[in-house]
Amino acid sequence: MRETVVVSVGERHLPHLARIVDPLVVTDLATVVWSPHGHSDAVNSLVTAPEGAAAVAQTVLLDSVGEPDAREALDRVCALAQRVAVVDLAWLRATPWRERLAAHFDPPDRRAELRTMSKISVRHGAESMVSGLLLVGWLCARLGWRPERLTRHDALLRGRARGRRGEVELRLEPVGRMSVPGLAGVEIRSVSGSMIALERGEGGLSARRVEPKGQERAWTVLGASRGEAGILGEGIRHALLPDPTYAPALAAARCMLA
Repeated sequence: MRETVVVSVGERHLPHLARIVDPLVVTDLATVVWSPHGHSDAVNSLVTAPEGAAAVAQTVLLDSVGEPDAREALDRVCALAQRVAVVDLAWLRATPWRERLAAHFDPPDRRAELRTMSKISVRHGAESMVSGLLLVGWLCARLGWRPERLTRHDALLRGRARGRRGEVELRLEPVGRMSVPGLAGVEIRSVSGSMIALERGEGGLSARRVEPKGQERAWTVLGASRGEAGILGEGIRHALLPDPTYAPALAAARCMLA
């Protein structure tokens, strides 16, 4: 079953939107807030629980890439995450990249490289810095690294993360105009000389691997570059199945812009 209810309100109603929406929601079903054009007062009203009652909404669906300031975007998401579940489209766009990187290091003979990484370079769309920060934050959280604050060199962000066996250089670089928001490329190098690189391409991700002894091979990961088609539906599905790796990655990304 599906039912659509349209309520027209003015700006003066936004701080009190919960009182208007509460009688319209089904209490046994999860309620998701999606406000793509701002209106933080309305979102705050719906996720703030009044004394002695529950909040109207349990999940906020948002796109932190759409915010003009990356630091303010991360601060806003962290504040929301303390009250409700958050589904960030900037995080979902990088899902194929995380999946391919995790699969690359899954074979037992490659897992040792996880402890010897020396440099991570991420290229992202000009307005998609948050996507790059979340990918690096995910690596930091999963591998137990402590990221330091990144410093700006023109458009480039540079810094380091401290691991158990040394420091890892971090680089985030914007690229020219992209047809869709998100990542353009990722390159990971280790002290042994190995390298794995992923690049956005037609129909998938272009992958390149360099072995410690110098052998090189390239291939295409078909279907891994999903673009924007269906990203909103993917966000709604994740509202029902939260990703436990998002919050640690968000915290690490916020440290890098502290």
